[in-house]
Amino acid sequence: MFRTEESGQRIDVSGELVTGETLESVDDLKKVLVGERRKDYYRCLTEKLLIYALGRGLEYSDTEAVDQIVARLEQDEGRAMSLVMGVIESVPFQKCRAADFPDPRSATTVAQ
Repeated sequence: MFRTEESGQRIDVSGELVTGETLESVDDLKKVLVGERRKDYYRCLTEKLLIYALGRGLEYSDTEAVDQIVARLEQDEGRAMSLVMGVIESVPFQKCRAADFPDPRSATTVAQ
């Protein structure tokens, strides 16, 4: 829930990013993310979703797939469907083997 105060005190949303941009409001963060840092934002989203989809960390060989998905996001103005389809159509995702994932049937069950 959006709120401007907590326990009767005003919430301070100001800050500074490690890249030097100062923020005074959520709107400032939005401007940074859709402006000069848009490509960084797309890359971070892509990496996190690809890590989740692959069930493993990224490797050097995944760099090209990440670059292609980021380029697709830039072309399609950051549409979420472009991100999802980019991950699904990526070589690392397409080349996942069943052996890369644990077999859910082998999990121990609690006796009832």
